[in-house]
Amino acid sequence: MRQAISIALATALFTATIPALAQPPSRALHLTYSLAQGTETCPSERGFRHIIATHFAGRDPFTGAGAERIAITITRHLNAFHAEIAHYAADGHQTGVRRLQSGTTCNDLIGQVATALDFLLSPPIPPPASDTPPPLPAPTLDTPALPQLAPAPTADTAPAPSPPSRGPRPLVGLGAALPMGTVPAGITAGFSAFAGLRWETLSLNLEARADLPGATSVQFGGGSGERRFIGGSVVPCAHYRRIFGCGVATIGIVTSDGTNGAHGDHNSPNLLLGGRFGIEAPLPITKHLFAQLTGDLLVPVARYRIRINDSEVWEPDAVSWMPALRLLAIF
Repeated sequence: MRQAISIALATALFTATIPALAQPPSRALHLTYSLAQGTETCPSERGFRHIIATHFAGRDPFTGAGAERIAITITRHLNAFHAEIAHYAADGHQTGVRRLQSGTTCNDLIGQVATALDFLLSPPIPPPASDTPPPLPAPTLDTPALPQLAPAPTADTAPAPSPPSRGPRPLVGLGAALPMGTVPAGITAGFSAFAGLRWETLSLNLEARADLPGATSVQFGGGSGERRFIGGSVVPCAHYRRIFGCGVATIGIVTSDGTNGAHGDHNSPNLLLGGRFGIEAPLPITKHLFAQLTGDLLVPVARYRIRINDSEVWEPDAVSWMPALRLLAIF
């Protein structure tokens, strides 16, 4: 009977100590959770709190009432997700920061953040008790000093090493455009193919462009003719997140097809200079594909003229405009 009572008491004591091993920190912490543009696949703050709670016996360690704060910021650059975990003391100054990176999915990165918080917020494990009894303190007449309190754990102050910079990556693509002001037909359809190199914030492209003849033709005094543009461009660009700006230098020829008395240069040279502004977004099909919406503003430097029956009937506009939709692959 006495042995059964001893076993029951030992079992009750062991069961009572299990929940204490996974309790959240006793101090009150406040959480700020921010998602930058491009991280729509990451969990919301409510979902993030649910993930963190699974590491702390189902309880949220962030009560929202304390002055001490943990700030978590999730960002995305190209195809990599980044997380910054910053710790702020009760007086508001930052005491440490840690940065994490995942090149696969945001859920993998959130798992790393949860593991890091579990390590940062869990109380330190006490050392095992020694079999040797501690020595007796030496007798003294002085007033005994107060015991020193263990310092509260803080966030890791050593920043994570920055990822090594990558070299240029090759890219190729195709585009469809609506050139306006290059040939007399007003709005025509054009197509382009391009290839180049892409760095983190810069790119350099070589582009080939061909415009179809317009649906209308120039007519004057019984003569008519159609014009189409064929040329190439050098396009250096600067990128910031999803937006970019470029310089454009285009050189080409305007081919002429005259009928019914129309005549003129069959291959007229044309030089245009200007700029491009655009936005870029990744496609969910694969991490290598991107879509771009661009607009080119070009000024003709070497201007040609169309003559019909010895009379000048048209010359390029002072400024031409070309919106385009482009698909590119970055390797």
